[in-house]
Amino acid sequence: MTWLSEILFPLAIAYVGVMSIGGEIILRGYLSRNLIANKPIEIQLELIKWKAKAEETSFVLTGFAIVSLVFIISTFQKNLGDVEHIILFFSLAFIFEVISAFIHHDFEKERAGYHGTVFQYGGILAILCGFLTYFDKVMPWSSGMYVIYIVGIIVFIGLTFREVNVWQRAAMTTDET
Repeated sequence: MTWLSEILFPLAIAYVGVMSIGGEIILRGYLSRNLIANKPIEIQLELIKWKAKAEETSFVLTGFAIVSLVFIISTFQKNLGDVEHIILFFSLAFIFEVISAFIHHDFEKERAGYHGTVFQYGGILAILCGFLTYFDKVMPWSSGMYVIYIVGIIVFIGLTFREVNVWQRAAMTTDET
């Protein structure tokens, strides 16, 4: 593993852990008690559509991760050891997206929507890290690639942490009613 992937791989794993545990702490009981069945039928239908779309998105990203894996493996088939870290990122993305799709399939509690989203975003983060390490391998001279992907990863993480705030506001609104 290169120094870059030694930093990024734990980051991708820690991201899912921190977001999952942090969400459970910040959102306390909201995720477990907010049953979709207790909502008006119009809201239920909208939530079902949202979860179906999120599940579909996870399956699309799963396919993307598989295609990326096939591309990397076929391109570097004689030197797979040289690209092990890239394969790890796209494999992690594949696993996170499959988990996300199955979590989104559960319609009972808000926990499924939240954690499905965490795993989906974890998969996207793993894909971003995979591309950064790929370009680190094939274009190490391109400082522009480093800037684009490092800034992209930082912005992505910032935006997803902001989303926890959206869930927290929803929990506070529900608690007030």
